[in-house]
Amino acid sequence: MSQSLLKKISDPSQPVIFYELVPPAGTADQKNILAYVSCAIELFESLDYSIDAINIPDIRDEGPHTPDVTRNETFEPKINAGSFAELLRNASHSKHDMILNHCTVYEPLEQQIRWLEETTENHHVKTVILVGGESTTASYPGPSVTENDHAVLASLLFLPAQEISRSRESRGFRQ
Repeated sequence: MSQSLLKKISDPSQPVIFYELVPPAGTADQKNILAYVSCAIELFESLDYSIDAINIPDIRDEGPHTPDVTRNETFEPKINAGSFAELLRNASHSKHDMILNHCTVYEPLEQQIRWLEETTENHHVKTVILVGGESTTASYPGPSVTENDHAVLASLLFLPAQEISRSRESRGFRQ
């Protein structure tokens, strides 16, 4: 996250504007993906206000985990969110911070940490929003957002989870 975005988020008197942009379908060809990116950048540049960051959601098929929920449309997998963020950043000449949402509940913790390493190293995205599953009653194979948060911070900072909790609480974060 850029220092200006971090500073703005830290100041409650400052409005922060994220624009959420869903990645294109995984079946889209490169020409259509680039056209989508180009349209998005044109939109951002035509706005009368400035966007602080582009938020890219992690779109998943909830069907297997929530059989009691009926989708309005058939699920269509999306392209890799990290790759999409790279395309957007390159097309916007790095004008916007990229933020990836990541569902923590679908894979084991080890895969979550590998995902984070890949996201930061290969796609150069430094800001993520960890999210859980759609249903509070469904059984998911991965960790909760809180469990993932503690483990990822511990692996990045090499600190025990309880020290991270104290550090987060001292900065005003609550669990």
